[in-house]
Amino acid sequence: MDLNQIVTLLNQVMDAIQTLEKDSTQADMDNAGAKSILLAKQYPIRGHCLVDKSDFEKKLYIGCLLAFCNSGLNKSMEENKIYHICRIIASYEQNIDLTEYIAQSLKINMKTMQSMIETFDSETILCFSVDMLILYMLEPNNIRRNSYETISDIFQFLQMSKNDVRKAAQIAKCIIEQDFEGLIGEISEKDSINYNCFLGYFPDNKYTTIVSSFVDIQHLEGNVLVANAQISNCHEYFDLSETVATSITFRNCVFVNIKGFRENEQLVIFDGCKFENNNFDTEDYVLIQGQNILMINTVFTDIHTSKNILNISDGKIRECKFVNCQGVDLPCTYLFELNNVEVSKCIFDNCTMVTIHHFRQYTTGGVFTIANGFVRECIFDKCIARGEATSHEQYATFEMQIVKAINTTVGENKFNNCCCYSDISRGVNVKSYILGLKNSNENGNEFNECSSHHYIDGGIRSNYKNYNIGEL
Repeated sequence: MDLNQIVTLLNQVMDAIQTLEKDSTQADMDNAGAKSILLAKQYPIRGHCLVDKSDFEKKLYIGCLLAFCNSGLNKSMEENKIYHICRIIASYEQNIDLTEYIAQSLKINMKTMQSMIETFDSETILCFSVDMLILYMLEPNNIRRNSYETISDIFQFLQMSKNDVRKAAQIAKCIIEQDFEGLIGEISEKDSINYNCFLGYFPDNKYTTIVSSFVDIQHLEGNVLVANAQISNCHEYFDLSETVATSITFRNCVFVNIKGFRENEQLVIFDGCKFENNNFDTEDYVLIQGQNILMINTVFTDIHTSKNILNISDGKIRECKFVNCQGVDLPCTYLFELNNVEVSKCIFDNCTMVTIHHFRQYTTGGVFTIANGFVRECIFDKCIARGEATSHEQYATFEMQIVKAINTTVGENKFNNCCCYSDISRGVNVKSYILGLKNSNENGNEFNECSSHHYIDGGIRSNYKNYNIGEL
């Protein structure tokens, strides 16, 4: 990577950073250091890569930062730069002596630089580059642009690849802008970067660990974030009862043809995830079963089940989408069985439930059943609940619903081209509703081109709107 490429890359990143204006006049070095030390002790950068390093590496790291960022046109260290360096030191040392580190920085020479190359591992070099970029980004804009060649020379000396430079620049940009979502977007299973080193740079961050795969997740403690993982063709359940984490968040993960999740005891969050192409032909198969589960902006596409797609209690489902989800040859059950769950602004598109063709006197089931919760501002489009039984069964009863609500409020939802019916029309009683209520309230729901079939001992079926809503 030549000098021009590095400078061009840095220009692109630096231009996106807003210049940080100072409201007060610059203090002298001693006063700035004293104030920064006191404040840094309260807000150390926890988990910094230096925490587990030797004293030699720590002094070399801080000394080089001070030397590189206190040279050229930058004649004196500004207070915010001193504060950042003190926060790094405070991550591993409470008795901060800046004079010792400044003395170390005055001894930096080519031999010291070579020692840094030989001593620092790749993780430490990346963290050093990020810290160096942060300090340069804290420069006034006119001085900062004159520092580009110095930065690029350092990158070349550190033998950093173009991708490493890009990563360091993007991470530093996210830290300066406090864009934690941007940092998450940088995480990839393909790179070997330990992003846990940068969690402490975000004071509002609630996570203790970030990973991009399921390897050893059961041993991780605290609030764990699994980001941008892609998991496919897993024919065993992810049994979350084996984990010790306080909470697990799956962010922007893709699950293709997996068996599912079950038995969680901690809070589990799926945020911006995708579930695709599940087709497990096992009896009583449930994709996700558990409690205390939160789903946000997650999409389920072409999911097949022999019992439930979701069987959840004590949770929330917001702004999710379920497309072409099917339950064929199901027992008398529902695709979604929820208890004490809040469902809002979700889309159920072409979700179908068909009961198994067994002899029985009473057949019930449907797409969605919920107890002790609420369903609000959702769209049910082309959803079907169909009951089947043996053709010789006489005087059987069928009660199907798209949504069955028990002790639940159902409001401001739209049902478009939905249908509940039985394949048998002779000698049976069918009493189905698009929305079936039991001790529940409904308001503001719309029904467009829906049909809910009623038969009385094989009589003529009815598809009128008065069967869209009924008491169970």
